[in-house]
Amino acid sequence: MVIPIWLRILKRDKYFMLQENKIGKIISFKTTNGDEVVGKVTGQSTDELTIQQPVILAASQQGLAMVPFLMTADMNNANVVFKTSNIICSADTSEGVADAYFENTTGIKPIRSGIIT
Repeated sequence: MVIPIWLRILKRDKYFMLQENKIGKIISFKTTNGDEVVGKVTGQSTDELTIQQPVILAASQQGLAMVPFLMTADMNNANVVFKTSNIICSADTSEGVADAYFENTTGIKPIRSGIIT
């Protein structure tokens, strides 16, 4: 059986992307099955990443929508554990998407510093 080069690199460097402490940050990551997940990191180890109320991005008639990662689970303050071996890449979430995630999961609209009109 031939193992694809990207999988060999992923297995060799599987801890590389999680060396930085991400606890408390809202991040985006791609799973090996292609889902793009957004959520707040509540736990992190070399083998697992715990995300509070993870959502995936889905196309809708109004544009992108945030859908609960687990449709049948009670996602109110749920912590979902992901194996780091199933994560291809991760990055800090853009400010606009992080704000939308925060508003969708807490009901609080974030306010950025600046002049309020």
